[in-house]
Amino acid sequence: MLSEAHKTKLATIYGIDTKKASQLVSLSPLDIETRFGFQVEGGGIGILYNPTAPLVEQTLRVRLDNPVKNPQTGKTAKYLSPSGQQNRLFVPEGVTLQENRLIITEGEFKALAATQRGIPCVALSGVWNWKVGGFIAGWKLSDRDSLLPELKRDWCGQTLILLYDSDITPQHTGWTAFPRLAEQLYVLGADSVKIVTLPGGAP
Repeated sequence: MLSEAHKTKLATIYGIDTKKASQLVSLSPLDIETRFGFQVEGGGIGILYNPTAPLVEQTLRVRLDNPVKNPQTGKTAKYLSPSGQQNRLFVPEGVTLQENRLIITEGEFKALAATQRGIPCVALSGVWNWKVGGFIAGWKLSDRDSLLPELKRDWCGQTLILLYDSDITPQHTGWTAFPRLAEQLYVLGADSVKIVTLPGGAP
């Protein structure tokens, strides 16, 4: 269930109809500490990748109400994932990977908002998170070997659009992420892969 505060935030900031957002739940500070190992002030919006599973078995991320500083990296985190959880592709309910025209973007809320407007869209949790990981037994994996299982499929006959956030620049660490993903999707048969960038929003 979503709290009223989270419903308002999702509707006004992200344009999400919360009546059609069964993959989002409100998490308490105790929920977050138990599942993610962080003590936080306030709760957050939990993002369920497989909403029919119990919470303890979920692939789960949380958008914190109050970002926290990661003591290991020193970086401020708006989102958290449980330690050791593998990357997954977020697929909103009602979307299939067989869509003739499919957007792959960064950020689950954008995918939900687009899908609710009739634009089939799936999401990565980060611009590089089309990979499962970087190493096995000390050997660095190739892009092909590290591709998410959901993306290792026959894309023949489909048009795919890789949608960057508006802050992407040649200096950004994610600048080469989508061109490298596009290469793999072409190898897997995609008819067309386009890389586009969201326009900047109002300040």
